[in-house]
Amino acid sequence: MIIDSDYGTLTIKNDEGYILIRNIDEYNILKYGKFNGYRIIKDFPDNVNVTETFDEGIFNVSQGTIKLQIRDKNEMAKRINYCIENNTSEPIKELLLESVSKSIQDDVLTMWLVPFGDKLSINKDEIIINNMFKVDMNGQAYYKDNNDSWQFLCIVASKTGQLNRIINHSLGNVTIDFRTMEIYSKVLFLLFPNINDNVFYNQLPAHIKNDLQKNRFILDIEDDNI
Repeated sequence: MIIDSDYGTLTIKNDEGYILIRNIDEYNILKYGKFNGYRIIKDFPDNVNVTETFDEGIFNVSQGTIKLQIRDKNEMAKRINYCIENNTSEPIKELLLESVSKSIQDDVLTMWLVPFGDKLSINKDEIIINNMFKVDMNGQAYYKDNNDSWQFLCIVASKTGQLNRIINHSLGNVTIDFRTMEIYSKVLFLLFPNINDNVFYNQLPAHIKNDLQKNRFILDIEDDNI
């Protein structure tokens, strides 16, 4: 129980009758004001749980199978206090949503690219297109040279069609970020390269130019036969 506060400190009397002195901060005010000095453990709406570990100021936060550990004790204390006062879990769900946002973005990117799966090789670091180009997970494009080494490729690809950039999640809505959109647009560009784009085409070595020219010739014949 907090019995006094002065000069930047809290004076606390615990259940055994001992007097404790603690700094005045969000965490200690919450812990000794609402939880009587015991571990902070609280269930919130939407199946959100906050449990302070046996190490003071470190919290395990969860909603179902989504779990996160947070070590910023004062930030957590502010959010917990707000949730208690307003009977909500939103400030804590925000933290959980931030933690899973990247995996959601990656899943959406993979889903968008499923129709082109026979032309792509996808892993956690890069997307390889027709074993000729690749785009890494920072949105940088490359072409493969004669020595099977990857070389930087500068392209500008902005058209992505009508895509839903808002993903509904149990923790809230996720907006697909610029990085994901850039990766997707560059992969599309390299799947269907425009050889009339001189900035793009002039960077390529002869063997890739020949392959692209042959592919365009084949496509032109197929179109004529339709």
